[in-house]
Amino acid sequence: RTPASAKLAKVGGALRTLIMHGPNVPARRRLRLARTGVELVEVPLASDGRLRLRAVLRVLAQRDVVRLLVEGGARVHGAFLDSGLADRAAVFVAPRIVGDAEAIPLAAGQGRARIGEAWRLERPRARRFGGDLLVEGDLLRGRA
Repeated sequence: RTPASAKLAKVGGALRTLIMHGPNVPARRRLRLARTGVELVEVPLASDGRLRLRAVLRVLAQRDVVRLLVEGGARVHGAFLDSGLADRAAVFVAPRIVGDAEAIPLAAGQGRARIGEAWRLERPRARRFGGDLLVEGDLLRGRA
């Protein structure tokens, strides 16, 4: 869905943007992005129609990527948690309470039925950044 006009596509210099996509992306759209200097890599889709995360990580490993920061929305976070591919979390918390029952969650995945099964942060560390709080730690799957 990244448009060819996106700033991400115009990084230039020694930095290159890598966009992974499924097999259903129209050739015209791929060509427009490729003309900007973006590197495109096709990866297979999972049964839910999203990219297979393990395939994405394999492509990155082939490019000697050994550390990856995943900054995304609730569905991306949920997909990494559900697949067990996340090993660390860094969560910024703003001192605001929205109170909206329809608010987007931090991670929209399968979730856990019991709190004892939930992901937890091992050795959590908290730091202030201005008025916000950063909570980070290693992710461990809870025990039933």
